[in-house]
Amino acid sequence: GEAPGAGQRFRRLLTGHGVLAADADIIWMLRNSLLHGYGLPKPRDISGMNMVLTPYHDAYALDTTSRAGEALVSVPVFCARLVERIAAEARGEWDVSLINTDYPYL
Repeated sequence: GEAPGAGQRFRRLLTGHGVLAADADIIWMLRNSLLHGYGLPKPRDISGMNMVLTPYHDAYALDTTSRAGEALVSVPVFCARLVERIAAEARGEWDVSLINTDYPYL
């Protein structure tokens, strides 16, 4: 068959590290909205939930269970830790020596 597309590879990377498939889909949509300037994903695209961005450092990158009807995204965790961990896991000959996933973003 065909090689998987970027979205499929990205989601597989997340689910391969314990992220639920539904949450991986939301993270993929958020990634696209940030990268391409679409604005936050619409509730109709994320199981009817409203996406809420938070400044909390002591949180998950994405929390879909704490508040009914909301997908909470910790901006510091999503932008700093999650993205750096994904980059560190990516295949290829990347120099990952400058990626510090333990940096205290406070």
